[in-house]
Parts: sequence; C-alpha cells; structure tokens
Amino acid sequence: MRERARQLPATDPNRNYLIDQAEGLRTSFGDSSLTELGPMTQEQLNGLMSDEIAGLVRLEAELPPLREPLSVPEGSQTRLSQEGGLMATEGTEITDAQGNVGERSHPLEKHGPDAAEHWQKGQARTNRSGIGAKFTDRAVMETVTAQAIEVNQPGIRTWLDGNPPAGTRYALPRYDPGMGNLGEGFFRNAEGNIVPLPPEMPLTQVQVVLISTGQAPPARPCIIHTVYPTVAGY
Repeated sequence: MRERARQLPATDPNRNYLIDQAEGLRTSFGDSSLTELGPMTQEQLNGLMSDEIAGLVRLEAELPPLREPLSVPEGSQTRLSQEGGLMATEGTEITDAQGNVGERSHPLEKHGPDAAEHWQKGQARTNRSGIGAKFTDRAVMETVTAQAIEVNQPGIRTWLDGNPPAGTRYALPRYDPGMGNLGEGFFRNAEGNIVPLPPEMPLTQVQVVLISTGQAPPARPCIIHTVYPTVAGY
C-alpha cells in the first residue's frame, strides 16, 4: 500500500499524506506494537483489529491501482506524443473551408489498448493492406508516436509552411522504433477470412497521420488524426 502511495505524482497534494497514513497503519498494526500494549482480552484485541482494518479499508479507497511496469526499453521513459498526450485532441472534428465536418480524430478509440475488437476486424476487411491493428500498451503508443513526429519534423514543417487548408491530412513516413512487436490485430488472408495476425507478421512499424486545423500558432496548426502499428511491407 505504501508503494501505491509513492507512485502518485510528486505534485499530488495528497501523496505525502497517504504515504504517512500507510506507514502509520503498518507501524500500529505490527506485532511489536501489539506486544507493547501488554495483556489484552479477546474483546479488546477484536476491537483494535476492527479499528485497524477499517483504517486500511479507508486508505485503500484513496489509493490508485498499482501500476504495471511499462513495456518500454530499460533506461527510457514515456514521452507524450503532443502537449496533453493523445487524449488532448482525441475526438476532434475539423471543419474544412466548405463547412464540411470531417471524421473525428481517433487514435485511442480505434487503435489504443482499449479499442474494441470490431474496429480492427473491420479495418482488416476493408483496408487495402488487409490489416487492422491496435497498440497493446498506452505508454509505448505515446512514446513511439512522439518519436515518429520528432524524426519527421522537417517534412512536417515543410507541409505546414504550405498553409494546408483545414482538414488536409498528412501521412508521415512509417517509423520503426526498433522495439519489436507493438500490438495485436487481424489480417485478411488469401481466402478472404479475417484471422488474428500470426507471429510471422509482427507489428514493428508506426503510421502517424496528421490533419491540418487551418489555424496559426499559438493554436495547434495540426493535430494527430490517427496512429496505428503496422507490419513492414504491408
């Protein structure tokens, strides 16, 4: 429980309080502390245990779930794909010069770790590549998207210098972060059946698609329309 409290951001005003509370409960409920209280009746012991258990339950409700280790290379750290991360512009609809409202941006909805399976199956059925895939780790998704955007900055600047109209999409060159398989998905085989991607088709590359907002800085001149893992050569 102390470990979960320590995982809170250092800027969280509740972090130190929760760490102290967890440590206090551990100390007061330890065997040595019970011994120091001297002889107790069973009723007294039951009462003390009830108080301590109630304290643990209250503290448990205040703590976030214990995080799993990130699936990123040792020594690296998670990077946000943009200010505020992918969620900052998820679901944004861009209206073009003719007043047409475009498709919502959807990197997380369709390709994030929590994306519904029907999205990938539908993409495998209709995509020219025959592949529909998603990332299986949100931290990895953010990090490799940030890397793909960084290495393609010259091309992005050239594209934006041309003042693309609102709603114009720009697919970055595919990026291989060198991390092996990045996700899971489905594939349309030679018989036209939609099947899970086999091990010999790892999702090692990242495809980022930007879309112009038609706005100038300090507003975002473009946002991430979508990003997904894909198989080299498809």
